[in-house]
Amino acid sequence: CAAADISRPLFEHYYGTKKAYFLRVVEHAIGELERAVIADEPALDSEVFQRSLRRVFMFMRDHPAGAALVQGAGGVMEAQHLIQASRDRTADLVLAIMVKGEPTPQQVTAAHCWNGFNDNLIGRLAADKTLSIDWAVDYSTRMLKVLIDDV
Repeated sequence: CAAADISRPLFEHYYGTKKAYFLRVVEHAIGELERAVIADEPALDSEVFQRSLRRVFMFMRDHPAGAALVQGAGGVMEAQHLIQASRDRTADLVLAIMVKGEPTPQQVTAAHCWNGFNDNLIGRLAADKTLSIDWAVDYSTRMLKVLIDDV
């Protein structure tokens, strides 16, 4: 409250608790990331997919606190649910691009595993500045193709 120069009663009026505020911040960050990924693209195809993936990696590099949040959700179960819902939406988008027709349960699982792969890749990008975003996009795209095609 002091850093934002607002009174505690005003904070409590709008958010109630620090946890409610934290969840609102998580919702906002997820919304910003999802808007950045889609970025008014007219159609989903592999080229759009790679641009979107690049935006994810850039967003996470530019917002290291958000990247750290994705890793642990601050230990807050409700935040973990919000993040998982975003991951589910990501898996649905990936499957819509990569799979013609109805995806198999194995392909759905592969798309979700790829999300976990990218969470780790984001952590490596943050830890090792010699890794480029272009490399990460290429590597992640190739890994997704292997995961989806091999099931």
